[in-house]
Amino acid sequence: MNAGIAREFVKRNPDMRESLLYNVELCVGRAYPYMDSESSHLVWTLVTKQNYWGKPTYSTMRSALVSHSSDMLRFG
Repeated sequence: MNAGIAREFVKRNPDMRESLLYNVELCVGRAYPYMDSESSHLVWTLVTKQNYWGKPTYSTMRSALVSHSSDMLRFG
């Protein structure tokens, strides 16, 4: 969460990094929700690569989107 669009999300949601990186074991190809306590906004993070310098693959992107889709259906 140090480069690209992730940097902007962390800038707008400062507690997001600690909440996701230190409280959850992140898996590539999964989607993770983060609830901003101040604004009550729900932000979904799609983990598509192991390291920020790497490139996502179609497979990991598809897996993350499928994970996000199934979670959205489950949570309503």
